[in-house]
Amino acid sequence: MDIYSGFVYIWYDRKRKWFCIGSHMGSLDDGYTSSTGFMDSAIKKRPHDFRRKILEFYYGNDPKELFALEQKYLDMIKDEELCLGENKRNETIRYYNVKKRAIGLSGKAASVLKKQFWDSDMGAERKKIMSKEMSENNPCKKGNIPWNKGKKCASISKAKKDVPMNLTEEQRQKRSEIGKEIWQRPGYKEKMKHRKKPDPEKISTSMKGRVHSDETKNNISKTLKGVPKSGEHKENMKKSAKIRKPFTCPHCRFQGKGGQRYHFDNCKHKKEEC
Repeated sequence: MDIYSGFVYIWYDRKRKWFCIGSHMGSLDDGYTSSTGFMDSAIKKRPHDFRRKILEFYYGNDPKELFALEQKYLDMIKDEELCLGENKRNETIRYYNVKKRAIGLSGKAASVLKKQFWDSDMGAERKKIMSKEMSENNPCKKGNIPWNKGKKCASISKAKKDVPMNLTEEQRQKRSEIGKEIWQRPGYKEKMKHRKKPDPEKISTSMKGRVHSDETKNNISKTLKGVPKSGEHKENMKKSAKIRKPFTCPHCRFQGKGGQRYHFDNCKHKKEEC
């Protein structure tokens, strides 16, 4: 019987219920545990929680052949099961492995081995299993609960609550320069021409009848308080005041131009006459 020179192993942590796949060129009893530092420190603290199983023995002298055997098992790990920050937040980690690549292999060599595995009979069987799992866990399938159901998104308004609305002249100038630079990009103007322009009438119709809360009114007041109006703004206000149509309030018989904020439906004499 030939003596093995290396092996592919898998560790199991019964406390976390995590696994770790790797390979080693040497004896089973030479003291080697794993090349994953995170797991090594856990084994030193909790050695009774870890169990090792040999997946495959290697008989030869070429480390690359051993890495190829390891890569075959690493390819079976799902991306969401790797020990990464994003997977930790989603609570989907099942392996101590951070990468699905044997340490001694380059990215190109790992890609070649990956293709060879998926083209083999074992890869075809693995595809069937994955297809079945995806079909059963499909969130669109009747009875399945979507992964994001019940999760609350961070409030954007809270993040911007303490941001001052009033910009300095320097900030306005900087924003203006950025806007000009964007418009000068090749193909940007043509791209913006094809965008659907908002319909003012539709916007006006959708906004009619809406009443701001007292809190919203106070926030608008604080934002606009102390903001100086430009000469052009003042001229536009004068022009709009001249073309306003006169009105008569049906409740208090007040006549004038503008000032409808305190008349019609908001008139304080409305309840007395109705």
